[in-house]
Amino acid sequence: MVRHAVLSDAVYRSRVLPTWLPANPLSLKHWPAIEVPDNVREVHWFHQAVDRPAGHRIVAADPKQTRVHPGTKLSVPHARMDDAAAYHGMAWRLATCRRRGAPTPTIPRPGGDT
Repeated sequence: MVRHAVLSDAVYRSRVLPTWLPANPLSLKHWPAIEVPDNVREVHWFHQAVDRPAGHRIVAADPKQTRVHPGTKLSVPHARMDDAAAYHGMAWRLATCRRRGAPTPTIPRPGGDT
């Protein structure tokens, strides 16, 4: 079981496309969704719309088992998403939340990268 997942501009990759393709054409579309398996309890996700590829919608395979928090939109390009302070802050808060059953930390809705 995975208690928390923190995703940074996650991009859909089709299972039917060959893995040797140098480019994923579906990553440039806005409609695919990434389905989180039911062994994940909570998901926090960050996305951007500055350039392509842009993070896709995150949905739970079983909403009774997995809580997907609303996505946080950041104003940085895809290539900089892994460096975003808000993404690092959420990952750090969840990783250092030691008490079992402690409430999930809240994250401020940033206007930009912070």
